[in-house]
Amino acid sequence: MVLRGRREMISTRPCRWAGTMPFRRFITTLAALSCAALCTLPVQAGSLIPGMPFTLDELEIEAREACEDLRWRERRRCLREAEAAAQAQAERMAAMAPVALAYRRRFIEGLAAEGTPRSLAMAAVLSSETLFDLQAMPELDALWQPDPRVREWRDAALAASAASGRDDPLVLRLAYAASVGEEAVQRAVLARWRQVEPANLQPILAEADLDADTASPRPDDTAPLAPTLLAAAFRAEGYDDAYVDLQRLALQALRRHPPSADELVTFRTHPDGFDLDAAGLGLGIELWGAGPVVRFVPLMCSCDPEPMETVPGRRDDCRAIGRRMYDHGNSLIAQLVGVALIRKAATTDEERAQARALRDRYDWHLEQMAKAEIDEGDKAPVWVAAQVARLLQDEPVTEAQLIETGLQALGLPTEPPPGWTSGFRFPDEREAEASQAGATRASAQ
Repeated sequence: MVLRGRREMISTRPCRWAGTMPFRRFITTLAALSCAALCTLPVQAGSLIPGMPFTLDELEIEAREACEDLRWRERRRCLREAEAAAQAQAERMAAMAPVALAYRRRFIEGLAAEGTPRSLAMAAVLSSETLFDLQAMPELDALWQPDPRVREWRDAALAASAASGRDDPLVLRLAYAASVGEEAVQRAVLARWRQVEPANLQPILAEADLDADTASPRPDDTAPLAPTLLAAAFRAEGYDDAYVDLQRLALQALRRHPPSADELVTFRTHPDGFDLDAAGLGLGIELWGAGPVVRFVPLMCSCDPEPMETVPGRRDDCRAIGRRMYDHGNSLIAQLVGVALIRKAATTDEERAQARALRDRYDWHLEQMAKAEIDEGDKAPVWVAAQVARLLQDEPVTEAQLIETGLQALGLPTEPPPGWTSGFRFPDEREAEASQAGATRASAQ
């Protein structure tokens, strides 16, 4: 299941490590691991409430996966059955959509009526076009339109946050997401955000993205960070994208405004069933995906071999920010980009082995979740319940710790055995192997 709203974090254009297929696979894998933590099956039903129902194309793609390893005749039969099943499921979901969208409206009205900065900011984002993509299902156009009060709610949230004595970073994030296409508002929000969280790398990279998106002509995607932003990035103490905090916020909001008994009956007709807490986690993912989900390419390109070798202190800066992203990043995105930077800046076998060990730990988690099939049978409720209990403790927790909580609830080991390795190859390893293979071929000719 792909996270909607996740912007492309890397470029397909050349930047050493950033534009290569191995690095794209690295980022894709960490995105899959990130999603696997909370995108379990009940979230599919939950997505009807906070966002867009699955399209027929998405359902068919999912159904066809079971046919991939069959022989041609069996595969053709399997595909016909899969497409028919996807069509039937799409029709059931389309019939459910009016009820889900009516609940969505009532949920948003409930948030706005609370009048708190966070609730108003959530109402603004959920009422905007930021999350709801009508192009994917044009038949819903008559059922859903952005609320004309989006700006009113957003501005009220920002005013209340400013009046509280200390701006609320969650409110600022949500207000930024509700201001797509309003550059002046987004810049003002970023200025406040950087003031209240000067050591957080995310608003720094978000400003770099906004600069690039609004420049004319648009700079090369692989250009390094501007000097002032790069200096600020290297001073950052970590990367906090509120991935977990937004899930806690959404979970608590849905619990305050649950579906009615009649709505629950309808939602539970979904093929995957319905679970309110899982829907809350799904809503949190959507709020996180609304943005800013920044591109890391400019930072990665600022830590390419040439600047690390020619700019005094650059390698140490790249190594240090990589380490801080890993140690003080609350999401897998932050931590595994940190691993990539640690590996890029490595000069000794010990440093390269350290990056390998950090990467292997996450690959171990991914393998354990895949083996346990956490989205099958009775395991998904156990997984969700354990993570929800951890979230409701209202204590700082990272995405990685939530994954560990889920694994422990299922009785799975959280640490790989001594000597275990996933086989993942870092880009420098692939480059060395390709170079060696080329030299071997050349000597054989």
